[in-house]
Amino acid sequence: MSILAYDAEAKAYTYYGISSFGESDAAKGSLTGSTWTWLWDGKAAGKPAKFREIEEQVSPTSQTFKIEYSVAGGPWTVVMEGKSTKVK
Repeated sequence: MSILAYDAEAKAYTYYGISSFGESDAAKGSLTGSTWTWLWDGKAAGKPAKFREIEEQVSPTSQTFKIEYSVAGGPWTVVMEGKSTKVK
């Protein structure tokens, strides 16, 4: 289950998700034009890390995304990137 909400005081979107596997996620996001940017804290290689996901709506039926992380303020490392396309 996923919940997407807008926090008017923080002027940011919030995302909360849970799965039937017992996993849960929380992120803060912003929307600029057709690009979403999501930020959250997690772990990479057992160390605390910052994560970000950038999703761009390329067309009404196409979207690109990239997920990156940074450990201890270091450089951003791409974890995953791809494209999704809606089919009829």
